[in-house]
Amino acid sequence: MKKELPDGFTVFWRIRNLDLISFNVENVDLPNPIAPEKVSFQLGPEVNLTAEKKEVVINLTVSIYSDESRKILLGSIKTRDEFEIQNFQEILNLNNNKFPPNLVAALIGVTISTTRGMLIFLSKNTPFEKAILPIIDPAIFFKPPSE
Repeated sequence: MKKELPDGFTVFWRIRNLDLISFNVENVDLPNPIAPEKVSFQLGPEVNLTAEKKEVVINLTVSIYSDESRKILLGSIKTRDEFEIQNFQEILNLNNNKFPPNLVAALIGVTISTTRGMLIFLSKNTPFEKAILPIIDPAIFFKPPSE
């Protein structure tokens, strides 16, 4: 990924709010206990930027499946993280009026981490209680820029 902000540039940000939007456990009959290492997660982040509010809002939906075939949905969680970027306009000015994808990816990483913590707490006594949302590179949600 090409350089988007100058070396030594500091992004001043804070988490403004964390919300659990929904958590659902499907009522499915499973013939056998689910092995935690077989559980599969599908992540869908939605990013909204508001320059006037100096805000980045990330809604993350995670669908939880019994295995990689994703035929049996076990449950889902949806969270919302709100970030305040104090130098939002300066970032836009330095990046041709665009918000850098690597900065968005870093904030998605924070959202995935907070969702992981919520999921560990909420999934107690569910079929997927021992499955942990893996650590992933949030850059996978961005296509590389075409040259």
